Amino acid sequence: MKSYSGLFDYMLLDSSLTIAFNGASIGKRDRFDVKRVFLRLDKEKENLYNILVNEELKLVQHPTRKINEASCGKIRDIIKPHYRYEQVVHHLVVNELKPVILHGFYEYSCGSIPNRGCHFGKKHVERWINLYNKDTQIYVLKMDIRHFFENIDHDILKDKLREVIHDEKFLRLTYKIIDSHEIGLPLGYYTSQWFANFYLKKFDHIVKEILGAPHYIRYMDDMVIISDDKAQLHFIRMMISKYLEEYLHVELKDNWQVFPLADSREDKSGRCIDFMGFKFYRNCTTLRKSILKRFRRRVLRASNKPRFTWHDATSIISYMGWVKHADVYQYFNSYILPRIGSLKKLKGQVSRQSRRINIEILERSKDNDKLGKGKRINKAA
Repeated sequence: MKSYSGLFDYMLLDSSLTIAFNGASIGKRDRFDVKRVFLRLDKEKENLYNILVNEELKLVQHPTRKINEASCGKIRDIIKPHYRYEQVVHHLVVNELKPVILHGFYEYSCGSIPNRGCHFGKKHVERWINLYNKDTQIYVLKMDIRHFFENIDHDILKDKLREVIHDEKFLRLTYKIIDSHEIGLPLGYYTSQWFANFYLKKFDHIVKEILGAPHYIRYMDDMVIISDDKAQLHFIRMMISKYLEEYLHVELKDNWQVFPLADSREDKSGRCIDFMGFKFYRNCTTLRKSILKRFRRRVLRASNKPRFTWHDATSIISYMGWVKHADVYQYFNSYILPRIGSLKKLKGQVSRQSRRINIEILERSKDNDKLGKGKRINKAA
């Protein structure tokens, strides 16, 4: 097993601090607290450096906020940490943890992993389905972990980190982040999704290599296994449930399913794989109705305005990422396209606004450099 050391020292390099401050500010640059940090970025980096070196970082309990997660229709409790310096520290830690987590990571574990989003998962699920002959009955095991983030055991997570990381200062910092939430891992922390994937890293290899799952994919805590042997899937499900409870102190939801895969939307002898927002059949892949309805409502609201705003355009183009990867062109041509007219115009609008934003960021960066240089000259004088 590969081990890692010196992570804490790498984390405190000026370049690492700059990357973390910038990474944590994405999508927040217009907020007052973030603007204030970037007006004196050099000083803020120095302050954070001293706090971390002296191990004086203080993390506070934050109130939870309820949000409606539209993709699955669930109400979730999330926590939003402060940008200064909690979110920056989260980015610092994750930037050092990424190579640790990704080394030997199961190739079909998706979600919160760079270049392994839902479209990556979709491509491989379709490929696996197409591997079977048309006369072969395909069976699917679909399951997920009950309240996964809330039930992650701190001690088990810490032990797993200690197995591969031999840097006491870095470990103490990660432990402090883990223990800043009393139970489990909080939704809303940048570290949580990475810790959660690391928690299941060994589990993925057991499912594939020890239990022999033919085609296994995991998207965070949602799992799908495809096989032509129904009995094999039931056995794998039983062993997974046992392993999760004994070694990871989490459990499968009771709503796990083993079912035959439907050939088409008209086939009532089987069911589709409802996974990652897609609905997989043997002959096609469609989208969840909830996604299509949200897209349609979004377009209707935008089309009732005198003109599409930049926000409207970006939202519609984002939804197009779903449409072009699914067999829903008939729905798109009937309900969406007549309302939006030309996609080319929307893309042009987004492109122009993005260029303006990039120019503003560049000019702001130059102004900050001049301000910092002036301060250094005055200090020297």
